[in-house]
Amino acid sequence: MQLLTSRLLLKPITYRDSAKLHALLNDPLISRYNDYGCSVSQLDVRALIQWDLEQSYLGLGNRLTINCKINGMIGCVGLYEYNRALREVYIGFELSPSQWGMGLMAEAIECVISNISQLIDVKGNINLLARVQADNLRSVKLLERQGFIKLESNDYSKLVMIT
Repeated sequence: MQLLTSRLLLKPITYRDSAKLHALLNDPLISRYNDYGCSVSQLDVRALIQWDLEQSYLGLGNRLTINCKINGMIGCVGLYEYNRALREVYIGFELSPSQWGMGLMAEAIECVISNISQLIDVKGNINLLARVQADNLRSVKLLERQGFIKLESNDYSKLVMIT
């Protein structure tokens, strides 16, 4: 399945994306804030993609590459740690620093939210969570503009109504 916005194409990650994902996750401006650490190997990336594919197959998560016509893959956005009993799922994202400040990640997140029931096996409303370091001000502001509210921890929350 592919999702289109006015400027972006979001599509499920594949092993063909491993080189670009490797470069993205090892960019110092991105690795500073992500959960993967400062040095992600090619083997680590392949394992991440394998896990993403398994989660997608089970309806428990989905990592999508963010692509634009000119630059190809510029980032990723994904759903993970879906808890059916609690009706909550986390959203995570990375975007190439050369693409920051253009509203592209906001556009990608809005697309994921609008299509969440196609990306994970959910029926009814779901609480969308994001885990963000407090000093990652760009991501904090992005989530707040998207309607997320800060919880006690470094998590942000948004109720997604599924119709």
